[in-house]
Amino acid sequence: MRIINTIPDSPALTADYENQRIGTVNFGGASSFIQVLPQVTRPLKFSFVSNGVLTLLTSREVRVEVDHFVTAIITGTMAAPEIIIIDDAPPEFDETTTIAELGFMHGAANVTSAVDFHMTAGDAPAGAPLTTLDANTASSLIPFESASNSRLRVFTSENTAPLWDSGSFSIAARTRPLYVLLDYFGPGEAIVRSVVISVTGSATFPEEVLPGAVSFSNMISDRGPVDIYLDDVLRAEDLLFGDVGDYIELAGGSYTYKLTTADLIDDVIIESPITVSNGEFGTVTATGVDESNTRLVTIDDLRRVAIRSLLSTVHAAPSLGEIDLYVLSPGDTVDDNFPTLTQLTFPSSANVGLVEGTYDLFITQSATKTIVLGPERISLDANGLYRINLADAIGGGEPAQIILGYDFDPEFNP
Repeated sequence: MRIINTIPDSPALTADYENQRIGTVNFGGASSFIQVLPQVTRPLKFSFVSNGVLTLLTSREVRVEVDHFVTAIITGTMAAPEIIIIDDAPPEFDETTTIAELGFMHGAANVTSAVDFHMTAGDAPAGAPLTTLDANTASSLIPFESASNSRLRVFTSENTAPLWDSGSFSIAARTRPLYVLLDYFGPGEAIVRSVVISVTGSATFPEEVLPGAVSFSNMISDRGPVDIYLDDVLRAEDLLFGDVGDYIELAGGSYTYKLTTADLIDDVIIESPITVSNGEFGTVTATGVDESNTRLVTIDDLRRVAIRSLLSTVHAAPSLGEIDLYVLSPGDTVDDNFPTLTQLTFPSSANVGLVEGTYDLFITQSATKTIVLGPERISLDANGLYRINLADAIGGGEPAQIILGYDFDPEFNP
């Protein structure tokens, strides 16, 4: 048995087959197959963690036959979840065959109508659909010739342009890939994307037709305004210390990132390669002091979850060194609590999910109760996205400071 999570507003979900843990997966993720006891009907339970307690979301009775491969897909929304079961007999591939067996699943809550899946070679016309699926349904296995230049496109009957285009990818012989259509939360105008599920987990398509997006942040505390170039094209100018720019859409790929003193293109402070990923938001944070400067690249998760907020921490304060972060209820102290995030080195980033509420932030030296920053009072809403940037004082050194971002800014709209 394996599990797949297609609920767009879900946190990580945990599945238990009665008392056997199958796995924990985030949205768009899949577990690997694990062996279960066959020919016994048992409850398959999907749960999530809320306030440290594993809370049941939904369940369904499931029976697994001997040698069968069962895929349990949790789909719908947090308010209306549904478990879809795909039960596949064991494969019987001949050793010399070039055939694969393809499966498809429509799990996109953004598209309530049926969708057509078209599989072609390269730039060939889309032709007739390989399968048509209603929302929250899956296909049976479809034999298909393996190829090194395949292309999957998804259409609705109302649109001549594809909802999503995989670009080129390969299909190996004697495999059973499962292509799952999901809601999309990245840059651009698309509302869906697909992932491919293999026996080991899920993956996106490296050449899918989706843009990337990147923002630029200046946390270098002892320099004036800076300009930022990608492949010698000016992308951000006159960024002051503490500034975080808007997201800029770019084609996915590798770029040379160059940060210079404003209006002085030859006065290069940082020069380094970066990668912009298709379908992902990212931030490049410049940080450092004196002549020791660097950049930190983060992938930014801007998907909102129904039952929790997401707090992202960017450690860009060289004076702090390695730190722990405490997120505590008002009135609580670090002496009586464990840290929320530990051993944050400079520079680095980390995320934590929190329930709605008011909190006090404390920063301590790592593995100690010595407070170096805080308390900072914050209020978080469910479904919220929040970021704190830790930076040095203007001019460098202590006292360090917290620069708030994302939903802390009422004008935040990626």
